[in-house]
Amino acid sequence: MAVVLFYVLTAREVLLTEEERGLVVDVAHLARFVHGCKPNPAHERLSKQRYVDRSYDIEYEYEAPEGESPLFLTSSLSVENTPKDARETYLMCCGLAKASFVVAGGEGSLEARHEMFRWGDQSRCWLLMVEGRPAGNVFIAQRGRCVFYVMVSGAVFPDRQSLSCLLSPVLQRVERYRP
Repeated sequence: MAVVLFYVLTAREVLLTEEERGLVVDVAHLARFVHGCKPNPAHERLSKQRYVDRSYDIEYEYEAPEGESPLFLTSSLSVENTPKDARETYLMCCGLAKASFVVAGGEGSLEARHEMFRWGDQSRCWLLMVEGRPAGNVFIAQRGRCVFYVMVSGAVFPDRQSLSCLLSPVLQRVERYRP
């Protein structure tokens, strides 16, 4: 825990390149697949945090304004120093994703659908369930030194084809990215 706290406290925000902006799913991209979604840029947050060991995270978050259909999107790309570090980060992210819904007091749960979409060296895919019905998606993958994460709540991609349409363009950019 002390190591994690050290990393968080020593992180510093740095500028993103134009290429790096395309390495996460943003609401403009999501809106192409969600009927009636009208992105409001004032509700987006995009940042890049560099850590003391030179690893970094690109993080994106969007929450629809109050009064609109509830939509929450978070996406990130962690770039680690080694594939081994990335594998450890991937396992930690998978554990945190599952645990976060337990801690949330039963509001939602994750239903494993790992066969729905695969990418990279290892990946996990879940449907976000609320009151027994699909309410969103969670996808986490590790490839080489990179760990990719996306969670959508308020829009559902229920099958391989729809999820592939959302994720593949971004993941192709991640594949070409040379950190």
